[in-house]
Amino acid sequence: MLMKLQAHAKVNLTLDILGKRDDGFHSLKSVMQEISLHDEISLEEISEDAIEIRCSDTALENEDNICWKAAALIKRVFMITRGVRISLTKHIPAQAGLGGGSSDAAAVLKGLNSLWKLKLDEDGLMKLACELGSDVAFFIVGGTCLVSGRGEVVWKIEAPSFYYVIVVPSVSVSTKDAYSAVDLLKVGKNKASEAFVKEFSSSCIYNDFEESVFRKHPELGQIKVRLLEAGAKAAFLAGSGSCVVGIIDERSKKLVQEYLKNEKLIFAYSANIPAESRL
Repeated sequence: MLMKLQAHAKVNLTLDILGKRDDGFHSLKSVMQEISLHDEISLEEISEDAIEIRCSDTALENEDNICWKAAALIKRVFMITRGVRISLTKHIPAQAGLGGGSSDAAAVLKGLNSLWKLKLDEDGLMKLACELGSDVAFFIVGGTCLVSGRGEVVWKIEAPSFYYVIVVPSVSVSTKDAYSAVDLLKVGKNKASEAFVKEFSSSCIYNDFEESVFRKHPELGQIKVRLLEAGAKAAFLAGSGSCVVGIIDERSKKLVQEYLKNEKLIFAYSANIPAESRL
């Protein structure tokens, strides 16, 4: 049996860094939105008791791939002796703040739950997701969510749908470096997530990582300025970076293409926008 899946990217419409926890992780509050940009995954059961990874990026064909880790976790927890071949076609940029790896892992967990008839409910999948990474739990739920803690507390919320342009710069930002550069005295004061949930307005969009990431990579801050100059309703760093995202309409889409014609652009939309309404 061959199972085909889509693993969607996300944007953080808000990201508040509230401090450092006793376990070494940072405490966050964030409104996260699943978007149309996605990786493609297929799962196929194989006769050997093994996990095979095939990927459009051959550098990811190893046991460090979080998809491999997700499959290994399922096999270990449920003592499964069957094998699986995971084929992954990457479209979500790496080290971009768009959650590509976490989304891929969540898709594998959900897919193997179905393929191997494990009958895990959402809570069961969430427990496994939290063993793999902070953002994986969000992708089990998907849609639009208010996320807190280290990412393991996820509430589904209703929110307006947006159209996005994602600027993919040549620079990459590792999540570890982004967190290590955060000045805890300068973050956590905006309370953007609380404001967004009350008002559901693009004026509440804010990311605490911008202060430290833009300081180290001023060219990313300049991309944000150019997006706003082109008419974006809001512009913000994607997660911990490096992509910069603008919220756009039809008019600003054309201006963005002119203002940032030398940059790699990806156009996307909230995953719940119906096909007939897309730009």
